[in-house]
Parts: sequence; structure tokens; C-alpha cells
Amino acid sequence: MHRAPDTFSHAEPVAGADGEPVARKEGAAWYPRPARVVGMCVNVEDKEAELVAIGESGELVDTFKCRWLMTNIRVRRDGGGASALDIERKLGELERLALFMQESRCEAVAIGTCDLLCRKFKDEMETLAFGMGLMAAHPERGREYAQAYYRTSSRMDDNPLPEMPSISRAEIEAHVPFKVYLADETVPRLWAVTTAASVEHPEASAAQRTALSSARLLQDPLVESAHCIGPTGLSLLRLPLHPLMRSLPEEELEEERARAAAAEKEAEKELLVMLGEAENAGDKVTEAEKKLETELAYINTTNVTLLAKRADLEAKQASAEEEVSEAQARFDNLTSLENKTRDQETQLKMEKVMLDDKNRVADEVMTAMAALVKEEKKLATTAYEAKFLRKDLEKKEDLLAEVMAKAEALNGTLNESAATAHTAWVKANETADKVANLTAEKSELAANITSFREELKTAKITAGFAHEALREKQDSEAKQQERVTSEEYSLSRAEDEVTTLTVEETELDEELDGRINATKDAKHAYELASNATAKAKDDLKAERDLTEAREPEPK
Repeated sequence: MHRAPDTFSHAEPVAGADGEPVARKEGAAWYPRPARVVGMCVNVEDKEAELVAIGESGELVDTFKCRWLMTNIRVRRDGGGASALDIERKLGELERLALFMQESRCEAVAIGTCDLLCRKFKDEMETLAFGMGLMAAHPERGREYAQAYYRTSSRMDDNPLPEMPSISRAEIEAHVPFKVYLADETVPRLWAVTTAASVEHPEASAAQRTALSSARLLQDPLVESAHCIGPTGLSLLRLPLHPLMRSLPEEELEEERARAAAAEKEAEKELLVMLGEAENAGDKVTEAEKKLETELAYINTTNVTLLAKRADLEAKQASAEEEVSEAQARFDNLTSLENKTRDQETQLKMEKVMLDDKNRVADEVMTAMAALVKEEKKLATTAYEAKFLRKDLEKKEDLLAEVMAKAEALNGTLNESAATAHTAWVKANETADKVANLTAEKSELAANITSFREELKTAKITAGFAHEALREKQDSEAKQQERVTSEEYSLSRAEDEVTTLTVEETELDEELDGRINATKDAKHAYELASNATAKAKDDLKAERDLTEAREPEPK
């Protein structure tokens, strides 16, 4: 896989000491953290592009589609240029694109290289970045300066705006918010059509997924390369990482990879089992420790209580035994008298009652003492069982230590498996080196053919440039012809409308003349009728006068 001539790793220092991409801060200082990147996938046929913005951790943030970015709106020296519609479309899209870049806080743009047209997209994106720098450096008139810069033909001069000589390129470049890089999109294009990509982003198109992977590769190549590999993604042996990749012994590499993967999975499974047993043993040990602590606390508390209770009962027992002895002595003395008086008989009965009461109290104390002894024996049994519980706890701790030792040993075996896999990989690299040496010898024998191929390649590139220029010229002529055709069509439509209006005007004139003639005829007829009416009135009056003259006057 050949790297593009202007890629992220060959650009200005945008990587930290640990190889991690870094982001620019305030146009001057650099500090290590993953950059916020926008990836671009170019549609060569339609001259359009899909843009995808990602955050610092590689998550998809937003998307944008460019349709008019390749429209040339620069003012030509002969006074010509793009139409007003093209200018409006291009400037409107540039404003929307600038807002998209600003909202996503983009710091780098990765354009997937698939055609020479990508260089023009790179130039347009750098033009946009400079325009955003103008707006940042001159907040009041920045938008006006940016639109003037988009249309100027001296974009790369030290003074990009001829009408504003005080604005220099060096001053504005300190405010440019992002840089543009060309990136190889071979791996992104392969990954974009895999099942893994469709599952991860089902709503995105293949072009958007390609742009997403290009942005991630620019942000962190190692992480994205590992992300593209998987059962439903790309195969490790199919990645175009080197031109001699297909010369490697795929069967041996696949066998070693499968063997190492199987050993690693088995070791991981055993390790998980061991860790599960260790966790279970740890839970049992914890439970036993809690139980032992509870038992020991109960024994200590009960032992203190029993000692106080025993001391109290022993004192009561001694007092009761002394009182019983005294009462028994008095009772025996009274009983030994032969001739007892009535008072002595009464006193003897009272002593008998008191003796029975003292004996009852002594029996109660003895019963409580017996219960205390029983409780002490129970406590002794609990303490004896606690000793066995401690021994059981020690056994479980030994089991836990044994399980952890096995887990460590298994982890060592897993590391050995990884070392074995690394050895197999080194062996594969040695095989690749041998293939490379053989290829080098073959290349030395075919030096003349290689030189001819280079000349042919140069000729193809030259032809490609010529073809591109011819295609652009054809596109320009086609657009001009399309505009001419459109103007002719508009003129034809206008002529048709003029003819239609002329016909309608003629018809209206004829209709108006007809109505005027009809009005004249009606007026003439009215005049004739009026004259006839006046004449009839005159005749009628004359006839009336004649009639009145003929009649005889009354006598």
C-alpha cells in the first residue's frame, strides 16, 4: 500500500512523543490529545464530496455533503467569470461548510486520495480554512473579506486581497482553524462495504463510512487498523499493508494465526474459570470471616454478661445458704425443747415457715445457677465450634491461594502462547524478507524493463493530466453550451410569448373595432328612430291642427 505524497505522517509536526496525534491550541501551542478530524470521500464522476466529522474518541459527530465546491467563481483577467447563480450557490455552500467546520471544532481534514481531482478539493478546503481565518482575525468585516478572497485570482500571494494591502498571508495563517491532508483510502474503502461497517452505522452510506474510516486513520492509525479487522470486517492477511503482502505463505500464516488464536482462547477460558473459582472462594472466605467475627463478638459479649450474672448468683447463693443455716439452727433449738409453751409453739411454727421460705429462695438460686452453668456450657460449645470455623476459614484461604497460583501459572502459559505467536510472526517476517530479497534480485535482472515502465508511468501521468485538462475544458464548453442552449430556449420562449401577445392584441383590436362599429350602427339607428319619431310627432301635430281648424266653432 503506497502512501499518498502529502499525508498526515509527512506533514508538519502533528504527533507527540508517544506517536499520538496532537491538536493545535490558539494557533500556536501544541498539546498531546487526539485531534478532532473531518474525513472526506470524493465522488469523482459528480465532483461532489461527503464529509464526516468525528470527536476526540473517534465517534461520529455530524455529516455534510458538498455539491458546488468545485464550481469556479474566480474573476478572470478578461473580465469574464461564473454566472450569478453559480456564485450564489458556491458562496452559500462555503458559508454552510464553514459553519459545519466551526460547530464540529475541526482541527484536521483527511481527504481520501482516489483521483487527481482530490488535489483540487484540497485546494478548496485550504481556501475555506484561510477564509475562516480572515473571519476570525477581522470579526467586523471578516465575512466580506472572505467572500472577496474566495473570488480572487491571487489566493497564494503574500497579499491575497489586492484591494486590502494591509492584510498579509502570514498574519491570517496564525488564525487558520484546521489543516488539510491527503490520505490513502484503500483500507477505508474496503472496510466501508463490510458487514461490520453496515452494522456499526446502518444509516450511513458507503461514502460516509469511507470518510469516517479515513478520519479515524488520520486520528489514530493503529487503533483504526485494529478496528477494521474482525470476523465480519477485514481479514488481517487481506489488508494492503505492503506491496509484497500477497507473496507471503498464506496457508502457513493462517495455520499459525489459527493455532495461536485457539491457544489464546483456551487459555483465556481456563483463566476465566480459575478466576471464577477464586472469586467464589473469596466470597466464601469473606462470608466465613463475617460469621466468625459475629460468633466471636457474641461469645465475648455473652461471656461478660455471664460472668456478671455468675458473680451475682454466687453472692445470692452464699447469702441464702447462710440464712437457711441460721433458720435451721433456730428451728432445731426450738424443736429440741420438751415442754414448750404456747409462745414457743407459735414461734416454732413461724420458724418453720421462714425456713421453708429460705429453702425456696435457695432452690431458686440453685435453679438459676444451673441455668447459668447450662448457658456457660453452650457458650463453650460455640467457642469450640468457632475454632473449627477458623480452621475451615484457613482451609478456604489456602484454596484461594492455590487457585490464584493456578491462575498466575495459566497467565504465564498465556504469555508463553503470545510469545510463541510473536515468534511465528517473526518467522513470517523473515520469510517476507527472503521474498523481498528474491524480488530485489529479480528487479536487478529486469532493470531495463523497469525503466521502460517508469517512462510509461510518467507518460500515463502526463496523459492523465492532459486528459484531466481536456475533460475540464470539455466540461467548461459543455456548461457554456448548456448556458447558450438555455438562453436560446429562453429567447425562443420569449418570442413565442411576444407572438402570442401580438395575436391576442390583434384579436382584441378587431373585437374592439367590431364593438365600435356596432355602437356606431346602434347610434345611427337610434338617430334614424329619433328623427322618425320627431317627424311623426310633427305630422301628428299638423294633423291635429288641421282637424281643429275644420271643426265648426260653437254657436
